[in-house]
Amino acid sequence: MQEPIQATTLSQHIMASMPPGARGVFTRIMMELQYCAHMLSTMIKSGGLSGQILGFTGEINVQDEEVKALDDLANRVLMTRLANSGLFAALASEEMDDIMTGDPEADYVIALDPLDGSSNIDVNVSIGTIFSIKRKITEKGGVEDFFQPAKDQVCAGYVIYSSRTELVMAIPGSDVHLFVLDPMTGQFVVDRKLEPKDDAKYYSLNEAYWDKFDEGVKDWVRWLRREPTPVTGKSRSARYIGSLVADFHRNLLEGGVFAYPHQKGKKSGKLRLLYEAQPMTLIQTCLSGRASTGWDDLMELVPTEIHQRVPLIVGTTPEVEKYEELLANSEPD
Repeated sequence: MQEPIQATTLSQHIMASMPPGARGVFTRIMMELQYCAHMLSTMIKSGGLSGQILGFTGEINVQDEEVKALDDLANRVLMTRLANSGLFAALASEEMDDIMTGDPEADYVIALDPLDGSSNIDVNVSIGTIFSIKRKITEKGGVEDFFQPAKDQVCAGYVIYSSRTELVMAIPGSDVHLFVLDPMTGQFVVDRKLEPKDDAKYYSLNEAYWDKFDEGVKDWVRWLRREPTPVTGKSRSARYIGSLVADFHRNLLEGGVFAYPHQKGKKSGKLRLLYEAQPMTLIQTCLSGRASTGWDDLMELVPTEIHQRVPLIVGTTPEVEKYEELLANSEPD
């Protein structure tokens, strides 16, 4: 029989870094997320054995997208478990029209993309769960608690479901660690501390939209192709999967920049600010990177809607700064 992995667990890692007098609430939050991730990982890996979690439900979500069966299941697992935990005053999901209220005495709120990359579910491409945790600023918990900039997140991270299930978690002012799920125990264990990357080995965007890009975006892509990276002097390679978690994860580990730009004449983008852009912004920034819409620093941008969409350019700093430079004089009306 396979033996459990001998390593520092997620709970041990958190407790070792707790300040004196801490109540252990954050540890409990991460244990709830770990439970959900283990459950979803098991369901995803057995997806082909059940006709109930592949395909579509026949419903359309708040994003005007067809709902995948596994999308719906992931949302129900996370929202039910976390709402009943008593750890959150309010919860928001990409799959739901409105926020869900929790325990008004709780100190935190959480925003979730239950299953990012769901269009890739049926073709066995890496998908993930993204989360963003903020401290409650209202008395009992409400939508205003989510309208805080990325810099005010107390924790953000994602779980990626692939050949192994991994967790990346960022806390402002702390190192960013990668954890691996031990399927024998259902616990995440520390794999390694992630290090900042100076060079973008890869760039990731859907170049099929080339004709819809404005000239500033096209000039940036031409620059990525033409100019060598600033430290190693090597050429960049294009890699695009079409799953934010998968593309971001590769670029985070290897060095790269992900872009889902605006299109001609539009300032709004495709990706959701609360559920996708803010969590990835905090993680990348904790590793000395940058995130921008092209005009706004995503660490500073304050949300005004729970399903607000923005362009997202996130990765190594020189590449993001070059994007901002080229778009500086091309802001749409």
